[in-house]
Amino acid sequence: MALYVVNGPSAIGFENETSPMGHIVFYPGTVVDTDTFPRVCPFIGMGKVKPFTSVKDYVQRHPGCRVGLVRTYALGDLLILHAVAKFLQRTFRQSTFDILTEPHLVEPFSGSEIGVQIWKPDLPGFNIVFMLDGCLERDHLGGPLSRMHRANIYLRTLGWFDE
Repeated sequence: MALYVVNGPSAIGFENETSPMGHIVFYPGTVVDTDTFPRVCPFIGMGKVKPFTSVKDYVQRHPGCRVGLVRTYALGDLLILHAVAKFLQRTFRQSTFDILTEPHLVEPFSGSEIGVQIWKPDLPGFNIVFMLDGCLERDHLGGPLSRMHRANIYLRTLGWFDE
């Protein structure tokens, strides 16, 4: 798995079988992993995306940054992501971690100390946005992810663990 951030200034888009709409668009500042989104690989050679190390490295280099964690479906997986966001918030107290999701999944988190809001493409106010849709579903394919807790899969996708 390799992490890349959309370099900008323009967004990149492509057909994607994991998206309910059949296509997906990533805006500048969006981080994706090549295991979940292999169709981003051709953009590497074009300079449209650049390598990204990890959430840990980014927030250490940018204290006080605002990080968006995108998961647009699966309430149970959002509950796990909420725990991951709380861990990140406790670890990096100067930075802010928000969960970005679909409108019907925001209400269960009202009153939470972690911000949960409606995901809209090109949402302003975030320094970096991690696309986490599809990362947990890879555990159904077998291999090492099938034996890993879903919280750890999130952290792995965020670049927390070394490969």
